[in-house]
Amino acid sequence: MQYLHKKNIIHRDLKSPNILMGYDNRLKILDLDSHARGSPDTDATISFRGTPNWMAPELIRSEKCSGKVDVWSFGVVIWELLTRHEPYKTLNVNQVIFGVGGGTLKLPIPHTCPPQIAALLEMCWKSEAHQRPSFNQIKNVIMVCYKTKN
Repeated sequence: MQYLHKKNIIHRDLKSPNILMGYDNRLKILDLDSHARGSPDTDATISFRGTPNWMAPELIRSEKCSGKVDVWSFGVVIWELLTRHEPYKTLNVNQVIFGVGGGTLKLPIPHTCPPQIAALLEMCWKSEAHQRPSFNQIKNVIMVCYKTKN
């Protein structure tokens, strides 16, 4: 995602079904036909496209968006890895749209989550998109967590 954002590509539909592991053990991001072009740091009107269970609130509300919509979705993917559950699986799509879009619904951070990752999830899910980290900042947090564990 850091690479895509450097190329001014905003994915808009980042979710676990769109991430595959290659034979070289590298992650491959799929479904780039839903992407939007533009600087990930600049707000612009981006059409409602994606899967609501992974979508950022501002994208659901069809507000001006930036690449920070991908950061929100990345947080949801991390949550999936931690819990091994599909986000909002027990809710229908309208409940997700109104809950996340209205700011009243967020995924619970697991109690077993390492503190640094819990803090990362909180940063990825900030209501104000400009307060969310960049993928470079996310990478740095993950690298620190990895080094601490080993």
